[in-house]
Amino acid sequence: MHYRILLVTALSYSLAGCSATPPNYGGNWAPVNEYAKDIQEIPLTHPYRYYALPIDKTLKNLLGRWAMDTGTTLSYQHTSDFSLNKQAGEIRTATLAEALAALQAIYRTQGIRIEQTANNTISVTTTSDSKPSMP
Repeated sequence: MHYRILLVTALSYSLAGCSATPPNYGGNWAPVNEYAKDIQEIPLTHPYRYYALPIDKTLKNLLGRWAMDTGTTLSYQHTSDFSLNKQAGEIRTATLAEALAALQAIYRTQGIRIEQTANNTISVTTTSDSKPSMP
């Protein structure tokens, strides 16, 4: 007796699911297993973006990360390291030359020269008009 009720209930649930019309969920649904009408380019690599992360904390760490990420070398020949400020955190560029020029403008008053050398090295040196170090 219980088996009949269970069988009738299971059969009615399965038939109810088959006979119902599918709900219209709306939104941006894409058809599956269909080819696109037009050809679309899909980039396989993305250009490197030069920007500071809060975890970098200092100029030397930032430049070291950029050098490591892009396969260049860092020659840091200044006697001090410097914290990153909000201006450094706003740098967003696709070229190393632009990123280094922006950092040079920010840190110029600290007596720092930041440049990219001919052999693709990021070079940090002291300028001749540098401020004296703190004791």
